[in-house]
Amino acid sequence: MSEVNEEEKYPPIKCRTEWSIEDVHDSREGLGLPKITDEQAYDLLLGSANHLSDWCVENGWVIIEQLAE
Repeated sequence: MSEVNEEEKYPPIKCRTEWSIEDVHDSREGLGLPKITDEQAYDLLLGSANHLSDWCVENGWVIIEQLAE
């Protein structure tokens, strides 16, 4: 009988977040900022994708630490 390795028994949990141009438009409106085009909103998201991902990971660690207490 073969042993099940730890990753097979407990696979990593994946969290997925998606952002849309509507999120950008809504956020800007809520902040009282001028409207931008859909293309500008998309470019903003595309240019910020790595930062958004990094912040999600950093905040994930904060949440895990808080839950572990």
